[in-house]
Amino acid sequence: MKVTIRGENTLILTVPNQPDYELIPIMGNEFNIKDLEGYSVIFSIEEGAGRVTEIILNQPNGIFRAKKNKYESEKDHFQF
Repeated sequence: MKVTIRGENTLILTVPNQPDYELIPIMGNEFNIKDLEGYSVIFSIEEGAGRVTEIILNQPNGIFRAKKNKYESEKDHFQF
């Protein structure tokens, strides 16, 4: 799973073998997944450092967590 920036300010969630999903800001670090009712994403932020450490996926069938890949060095995306 990967989150990238498309254009100047559009966040895109990419999940293997699925279409790309646009993330729509709700507030702070919480986003809805465009055109998918009941699906949202929360980015966990490390206190003091301001870094994303985890993504929390809220879906009708449950809540799923994925830790950020600590070996990922790209500046324009996060790999989970």
